[in-house]
Amino acid sequence: MGKKPSKLGFSLIELLVVIAIVGVLAAIAVPAYQQYRTRAVFISAISSMEGTINELKAKYQSKGVFPSSIVFNGQTINLNVSGGWSYALTNVGNIIGLQYGYNSNAATGVVLWVLVRAPGITGTGNPPTGADTYTIGFGLRETSGALRTACGGSQGSSYTPFAYLPASCQCADVGTWAANGTGTGCPP
Repeated sequence: MGKKPSKLGFSLIELLVVIAIVGVLAAIAVPAYQQYRTRAVFISAISSMEGTINELKAKYQSKGVFPSSIVFNGQTINLNVSGGWSYALTNVGNIIGLQYGYNSNAATGVVLWVLVRAPGITGTGNPPTGADTYTIGFGLRETSGALRTACGGSQGSSYTPFAYLPASCQCADVGTWAANGTGTGCPP
């Protein structure tokens, strides 16, 4: 009796099955990876701003008023006392610009808008320009003698989608909250 020759490789069907499985796994993994990568950009920007926010808090707590300017990455950004916004370009990681101002009363609350470049998602509108530029808002407001902070966005297509922000940064309209203390997902 003769021996059967042993099989020395994979059949075409086996290779096609493996390629199909790898393709399905890649179709699931790549979009999830891109979303996590984009979310990391926003979380990094939030972390980069913590020092500036803490500086604003300290100045308010020591003097009882919000400072007339802030310094970020060696640039001074003045608070526009006429109720508008002051803007400065910066280049710290993915942070490309800052706006500092208030909606109605700087004695009550101020807002710091951070313009973040986030490759992989697109948006239009104002204040950001560019298809991959989004905004995160940080609000500071005195309420019943306590200084409170909020993080989140505002209405408009250029503001960061909440899916990319951490749970602690879900205030739906930081500007309105800083002016009058109301807003979905914002602190009381």
